[in-house]
Amino acid sequence: MKQNDPHSRFHWPREGVAIRVPPRRLAGHAPSCELIAFSGRRAEPSRRVSWDALATSLPRGTRVVLLVSAEDVSFTAADVPALSGLRLREALPNLVEDRTVGEIGSLHVALGQSASAGRERTLAMVDRAWLAIIQVHVVRAGHRVAAIVPESLAVPFAADGWSLACVGGDGDREGTRCWLRTGSQQSMALPDDAGSAVVIAEALARQRTPPTRLACYATPSAAAVAATVGTALASALDVSLAADGGDPFAAWLAGDGPDGGYGPPLSLLAFDGGSGLSRWSKWRLAAALAVLIVAVQIVGMQWQWAGLRREADALRRDSTGILTTTFPETHVVLDAPLQMARGLATLRASSGRSDPGDFTMMMAAAARIFAPLPSNALRGADFEAHALKLRFAPGMATAADERERFVAQAAQEGYTLAFDATANAAGESSASLQVRRAA
Repeated sequence: MKQNDPHSRFHWPREGVAIRVPPRRLAGHAPSCELIAFSGRRAEPSRRVSWDALATSLPRGTRVVLLVSAEDVSFTAADVPALSGLRLREALPNLVEDRTVGEIGSLHVALGQSASAGRERTLAMVDRAWLAIIQVHVVRAGHRVAAIVPESLAVPFAADGWSLACVGGDGDREGTRCWLRTGSQQSMALPDDAGSAVVIAEALARQRTPPTRLACYATPSAAAVAATVGTALASALDVSLAADGGDPFAAWLAGDGPDGGYGPPLSLLAFDGGSGLSRWSKWRLAAALAVLIVAVQIVGMQWQWAGLRREADALRRDSTGILTTTFPETHVVLDAPLQMARGLATLRASSGRSDPGDFTMMMAAAARIFAPLPSNALRGADFEAHALKLRFAPGMATAADERERFVAQAAQEGYTLAFDATANAAGESSASLQVRRAA
């Protein structure tokens, strides 16, 4: 599909169903619409169903193209400022304010492609409430709105000619509607009587380059009206009439539809609801804030990590300096705290003093503490990380007052004694003996 404008948001499905929406003026008298199933370049004959039967007439989730009646969409050209996003959305209604007699706030303005070499762009206007109503009908029926286009632009068009199209209401003269496509993104609704149609066509010919040929397309129910109006227009404009015939939408699809030489029709979903922001740009501010927050968090964590690393390096330098000052013979420093502890233990041993945390010292202290117990009371001892784990025979060192005396005796020896609350599977009670640290 040709993408004529980055704001068009025109997504034509490869296959789906086109719904020819009746004019708004007939909304109360024509509770039905025409369905045209299509696939690629081929369109099936149209069939009429009521809006209420839309859910049962199509498979659920069908991609739907809404063809808005020619008389409900008006076109104009205006110089569009070089804006984007929200500012352009706000500017569009002001560009057409002096060109419409209705309330500007009730209109949906869609942006078309360039109308000239300058900043002039085609703008399409349609009633916002009516556009919402026809979409609600489709969504409530369980289908998806893939595109919304003016039916007046879904008709073959030649650069040197105009195209007349008429579609009918199954024999109902009031439901028959005609229009002229006079440009790639310009059209005009026509009355179904030849005299009034000629007056409008002659006025259009005076405002723009007159056509050199007139092509005519019509559905079977509107063929007679199309022949009458077409003959009158060809005579008044003094051009040849090419009765190409057939359903205008089917003929447009046969010419490659939006991909062909006729070009894509103007999308009424462009600046949906007056907004030209894409789904992504709606969230652009939130995404930017999220990225900024993540960036601040990363920078903050890196800053804090760098500070902690500097503190660690300073502590390492200080401990290394203390070690090398205390033990000048130390030439290789791998773990300063561990090497300092080993050096102090060596000095203590060379002076005849033992470390209270040594195994032999702790076993001697344990013997003094538990002297009141029988010689067979101790079942085992484990020494690990300067802690002595003692296991007692079942029934030994279990009384509360007895344990309190052992804890007090350990404190006098300079140790901390802690009994486990429960015995193991063999019924053995246990206690842990550690060097008492200064408060």
